[in-house]
This record gives sequence, structure tokens and C-alpha cells, in this order.
Amino acid sequence: MMKEFLPFLQTMLGGALTLLGVYIVQGKSGKRERDKHYRETIQQCYEYLLKMESLYLEESVTFYKGVRDGDLKKLRKSEFGFQGSEAFNKATALIELYFPEHEDLIEKLSGAEIEMINFNSDTIDSFSKLCVKTYNKKSDELSENLGEAIFDLKEALAETMRQYTAF
Repeated sequence: MMKEFLPFLQTMLGGALTLLGVYIVQGKSGKRERDKHYRETIQQCYEYLLKMESLYLEESVTFYKGVRDGDLKKLRKSEFGFQGSEAFNKATALIELYFPEHEDLIEKLSGAEIEMINFNSDTIDSFSKLCVKTYNKKSDELSENLGEAIFDLKEALAETMRQYTAF
């Protein structure tokens, strides 16, 4: 009686082992795909943050030269701040979607960006009464705050990459 069931049991055991192997391979493949997706998303965030950083730096240089030269038209023509803001929006949208645990760093970056935008608007509005020394001091402070917020977010993303992926 046992001899009759032995081929059946062997076939069942072979099928079960095959299914287990497929499950393990699919799980590893899915994890690799997820890790790849997270790496690509973090890379995009880095690119947007770097773009934002360089555009706001260009904006600061443009404003510095405009204030130094007394050229209000140069300040009004600057598009770097708008482009930096777009890069900021793209970066924060990705981070909020995929990494909501970094909300506090996004708020810090958002606050620094808003301060910079408001300062630049105030600079244009009060251009005729502007003190260059005061402007330079405040501009340096705000640039430092923005740079620090971007750095903190990039560091957090690097740590997230180490946690989420096999890096």
C-alpha cells in the first residue's frame, strides 16, 4: 500500500519545494526592485535639492550684485528664485510621498526657503532705503540657514537609503 503512494508523495513534495523556491526567488527579486526604486527616488530628490541649492546661490549672487551696483532692474529680472522654488516643490513632493518620516526636515527647509523669498521681496520693495552692510549680513545668515536645511535633508536621505536598501 505504501509503495503505491510513494510516487504520489514524491511528486507532491517536489511540487511543494518548487513552489517554495519560486516564492523565495520572487521575494528576493521584489526586494531588489523595491530597493532600486528607492535608490532612484532618492537620487531624484538629491538632484532636485542640488538644483535648488545652486539656483538659490545664483539668486543670492544676482541680488548681491544688484544691491552693490544699485541696479533694481537686475533684481526684478532674476528668475533663479522661481526655478529654485520649482525644484524645491518637486523634491518635497517626492520626499513627502516616499519618506514621510522626514516631515520635520521638510518643514525646516520650507521655513528657510520662505524666509529667503520674503527677504528678497522685501529687498526689492525697500530698495531705495537699503543698507548694503545690513543686507549682506542678513543675506549671509539666510543663505547659511537654507544651506544647512538642505544639508540636513540630504544627510537624512542618505541614512534612509542605508536603511531601506542593501547599501
